[in-house]
Amino acid sequence: MRRVVNFRPCAVIFAFCAAGVLSSLAAYFYFALGVALIAVTVSLALALLIVSAVKGKAVAAITFAVAAAVTVAACAMFFSSLSGRITLREDVTYTISGRLTESFTHDGGELTAVLGDLVVNGLETDGNMTAVFTDDYGDMNGLDTGDRVTFSSTVSPAPLIADDGSVNASYVRTDMRYYVYAEAADVYSVTEGEPTFLESARLLVRDTLVSCTDETTGGIAYGMMVGDRFAIPDAANEAYSAAGIGHVLSVSGLHISLAAMMLSRLIEALRAPYLASCITVTALLALYTVFTGAAASAVRALVMYAMSLWSRYLGRRDALNSLFAACTVCLMISPFYLFECGFLLSAGSVYGLIAFSRPVSSLFRRLRFPRFLADGLGASLAVQVAILPLTAVFFSEIGLYAIVVNALLMPLLSAVFVLLVALLPLMLIPPLFFVGYLPAVGIGWMSALSAFVASLPLAVIVVKVSALAALVLPVSFIASRYVLVGNRYMRAIAAVTLSCFLVIASRNGIMSDNAVVFLGGASAATVVVQGSNAAIVADWEHASSVSSAVSRSRITNTSFEVHVLDLGYDAAMGIAEFARDYTVTRVVVLPSGDLEGVGVLVDRGIPVEDISDGGMLDVAYVGGAARGWVHKAGGKLCFFTTGTVGDDLLPYFDILRGKSYYGDAQNVYAAYTEKGNVIPFGESEKFSN
Repeated sequence: MRRVVNFRPCAVIFAFCAAGVLSSLAAYFYFALGVALIAVTVSLALALLIVSAVKGKAVAAITFAVAAAVTVAACAMFFSSLSGRITLREDVTYTISGRLTESFTHDGGELTAVLGDLVVNGLETDGNMTAVFTDDYGDMNGLDTGDRVTFSSTVSPAPLIADDGSVNASYVRTDMRYYVYAEAADVYSVTEGEPTFLESARLLVRDTLVSCTDETTGGIAYGMMVGDRFAIPDAANEAYSAAGIGHVLSVSGLHISLAAMMLSRLIEALRAPYLASCITVTALLALYTVFTGAAASAVRALVMYAMSLWSRYLGRRDALNSLFAACTVCLMISPFYLFECGFLLSAGSVYGLIAFSRPVSSLFRRLRFPRFLADGLGASLAVQVAILPLTAVFFSEIGLYAIVVNALLMPLLSAVFVLLVALLPLMLIPPLFFVGYLPAVGIGWMSALSAFVASLPLAVIVVKVSALAALVLPVSFIASRYVLVGNRYMRAIAAVTLSCFLVIASRNGIMSDNAVVFLGGASAATVVVQGSNAAIVADWEHASSVSSAVSRSRITNTSFEVHVLDLGYDAAMGIAEFARDYTVTRVVVLPSGDLEGVGVLVDRGIPVEDISDGGMLDVAYVGGAARGWVHKAGGKLCFFTTGTVGDDLLPYFDILRGKSYYGDAQNVYAAYTEKGNVIPFGESEKFSN
């Protein structure tokens, strides 16, 4: 009997391992169900092991034995990562001392930093911490990588798994465990320190690239080499993402492949033996992966290239088998990689190339496209189609022109990266710094084209779907050449039909007639949704963060009514910036407040009306002063403000900081968006009328 699917040992092992990790996530919420699923998965692998052994199929028997072992190990690692992770309490004020890593920014009146080597109340504490300091007077401008900051604050945990089931896998890789929000006045002392060796090396690369070009170009070049976007302006980040080439700013298979190619050519020129070449290239690529932070996409690419490099000794090369082997290694490093955006996009891209690029390129060649263009478009289309559901899930956006842009820019992207790596040693020599202008010209072209594409109509299409849409990727396997049964056109039709069903069924944008949505980020925002209308209350001095939070939420609305108590110049400029991404139907303002920014909005055609004209929210007066906005939803009174909630408000509103919460018998629902107590991203409550 003909087999339905080609047997590939690593694909089988990965399937069992992934099933075990998903079962472990189920066990986190429903312990009995999850444990039962894990038991069934392992039992199935053992049963297939026995059957294969009885039939004398040694390869299959070994495959299922490894699958069972890997599944058990991944499940154990999953629960081990969760145990003992959060040891600090939320309701306690601690004396915290931490060392700044190179990941920190000072934006106006706010310093955001990652702290490591934590000491809390005099005791060493595991993990890292993201700290946000309000610094209106620039008291902390002089901080540098390696410096130690001591301050007092309460902490908020950074959970790996949220109550809604979402998983923040990057917290495992970065060992991020807590968030703190403090004032500069809460800082006791700052002690000068030294960066680690890796931090010093990365800082040297970043400073060299910036000094040879400029802040923006150097930040983009550093992102291309190291995958760190901290130094890249938001506008450039958004333009690259809208154009569909945001992947060049994170270390992925493209970077590893190009670095490997350069190393291989160099070693070949030295006429080194093949075995010595394999060992050297593998070791250097491993060092580069560690240098860039060992992101899941880089680890996946490293394993795949190493398997390809060692194929002479390991046997016949099989791209699909290599992909699943690399994915399994990633899950053994951290089972949470299965939920990380970078890992899934990287694996999905390679899968698209393996499964679909050849037939798509052949189709373009039959349409008499030039071979180079047919191959470029075929590869780009294969990748974009494969990762389409993933980008919709993670970013709620789809770049309409990404296929063409990637096909046209890939040679330039590759050339710029090769120039950066090849010329970096020369840039370190002061008299030769001018060589940095060569890759800078290429980066300038890429940035200009990205900005142009981002400005085109429909450059970004907003799509709101749930994680269920990610199942389109395994479903697409049905249409690939690795499935042997049935007519290939029928397979394709079945896969497309099932994929469309999954996308439609998974659409879960918030469209309730009465919903309150809390959005986190550097600037928290609260959105009240009533049918097609939505009102937003936010900190407009950080409008880019508000836009990002809205973009990543499940809100289907693209037009908003903005509510402010004061409309100063800075707030007006923030609203105007937000209006570049979304439609602002009107701004409702309190007549007795600051109205300095009214002219800014009127000049841009944004209507400004006072509260007497009616709005979705009403003003909350406490002690005769306007303190925030209220909205009644499902019989619950909702309170919103972007300012600090003082003790005088507590008798009126039952407040639980940072969480959605139903009040006590007074029938009060209260929430606020003070930056010091950001409500977790994506958390929402829906109310029925």
